[in-house]
Amino acid sequence: MQVPYDEIIAFYNKNRRDMPEAKGLTELRKGLINARYSKYGLNKIQEAILKAKESDFINGGGPKAWRADFNWIMKPENFIKVLEGTYDNRLHKASQSKVAQSGNFQQREYSDDDLDALMANKEAEA
Repeated sequence: MQVPYDEIIAFYNKNRRDMPEAKGLTELRKGLINARYSKYGLNKIQEAILKAKESDFINGGGPKAWRADFNWIMKPENFIKVLEGTYDNRLHKASQSKVAQSGNFQQREYSDDDLDALMANKEAEA
């Protein structure tokens, strides 16, 4: 089984968005790639890289502007979480951002106590 190290590094660099460029193939990277390739194959590695590319959080969109790098994605605990969608952008955040951009109104957050009080008032009025 010939592991396509250079192809995987090139695919990452082509699809890295705001993640740092992988400038070389180290022994650590060979080990990480070999382990992921043996268990998941080339298609899943490419899928994980593409999912990482789409993730705002992985590309610096979190509160600390942290960005993942190639090694981080290839670590076993991170790789599976990327594949499972842990770092996918959430539709809820996107819809809130559209509301904020439109300037129409700010959505109010209600606690369970607030909702219980509203329901009690509705029942009392009825």
